[in-house]
Amino acid sequence: MEWAFDKLGVYDFFNLIFSGGVFVGGLHLVGFTPLLYLANKIAIPENNVFMLTAVMLICYIIGFELQAVGLWIGHNVLKIPSGMTRAILRRGESIIENEEKLKIYQEKANELFKKKSILTSNDSYSDEQCEYFFAYCNYFLQVNAQSKKVERMRGVKGLSTLYMVCFSTLFLIGLARGLWILLYGAQLNDLESILFFTATFLLLAITSYCMMETNTKYWIRMVLGTYDACSDCFCRRK
Repeated sequence: MEWAFDKLGVYDFFNLIFSGGVFVGGLHLVGFTPLLYLANKIAIPENNVFMLTAVMLICYIIGFELQAVGLWIGHNVLKIPSGMTRAILRRGESIIENEEKLKIYQEKANELFKKKSILTSNDSYSDEQCEYFFAYCNYFLQVNAQSKKVERMRGVKGLSTLYMVCFSTLFLIGLARGLWILLYGAQLNDLESILFFTATFLLLAITSYCMMETNTKYWIRMVLGTYDACSDCFCRRK
């Protein structure tokens, strides 16, 4: 469990609070008021510090849940990181567009596979071999304490995923709220503003998805590039 606490910095903590706050604010924009509901239903002492702490705790829990959903969707539904890492060594499929860089990474992989007695045929790499090489690069950087920049990029990627889930969920809630108003004819005066914010959430969700995809590419390229530079430095020292 120690590694989990190492990853959870102040930056990550406030990201979860802020994303949870954005989600709660979005709920209010589409006609749901969870904070007012809690204030009316639960006997909370009228103390500013206590109220602020309670709101931050609620936002943190919501942000944490959004992050968990984002991780699950990323690995089991969208499969963007795994889809990219499974082809990093294959020409024509890799996100490494620079041919010279790709050759260098293939040479590094061949050296590793030879050392580990992993057989390859005519520089044809399987999904498992590509994943193994990327995982090895990641572990190498962590073990040798060279992963600070990589972890920052991973955090930016995770933040994009977090907001994609946040705005996608708000879009679905806003859409359901708009349909309910149309079907039952209640609160028609609010329909225009709800549809506007719902469309805004959809746009933000699409933008966050595109950012997540772009940041994932940058993260993978950064892992490989940092590994290449660091492995050369360590070889010279030896």
